Amino acid sequence: MKAATIAYLIAYNVVQWLGWLALAVLISLHLYQHGGDCRGLVDEVALPMLILHSTTILEFVHAILGISKSGPVPAIMQFSGRSFALFVALAISEVRHEVSVTVFMSAWVALECIRYPFYVASLVGSPLYALTWTRYTAFIPLYPLGYGAEVVAFFAAMGKVWESGQLSFDLLGNTINFYYVLCVYTVVSCFGFFQNYTYMFSQRKKALRKRKTT
Repeated sequence: MKAATIAYLIAYNVVQWLGWLALAVLISLHLYQHGGDCRGLVDEVALPMLILHSTTILEFVHAILGISKSGPVPAIMQFSGRSFALFVALAISEVRHEVSVTVFMSAWVALECIRYPFYVASLVGSPLYALTWTRYTAFIPLYPLGYGAEVVAFFAAMGKVWESGQLSFDLLGNTINFYYVLCVYTVVSCFGFFQNYTYMFSQRKKALRKRKTT
């Protein structure tokens, strides 16, 4: 890999790492100052969360261009899934104050605060075994925690949009209640979660076995 490409990837991952760390601080401070009350939290972190999340589409581009080891399919699946969850949380005002939204955002933040320093360490040398182990172990509880919270938020949203008709749209002359979109997406996302989760287990096995033999 060319030195310029490595320098770019290091810079990208460092910026992402610092951004997600800052977001972790914002979330922690809000919860501490409000005694664990998550009301108003999404309003505080929505903009930085959207900015950081939006830039992660570059990881799909990196995979397509072959300048990262990540696969394009897992990258775009994660980006799409988080995009939909953020859209639901931000577009439906009654949902953004749900505890489940705080939970899935916190799970994302925790994962990224581990993932990006691992990538930086991998680019500049060989990451410590402890960092490798954490990178490929933290997802085991955090993935289902985050996804489960997303599903809870979707169910909360279903009740709101069914009653209000919010986010309904016209398709071929028919009005489609967004409730049905949520239902279909929730079912389909189960398969996406299973694929990503099992993919990470296969990556974990490879990464930890490689470290044990080096």
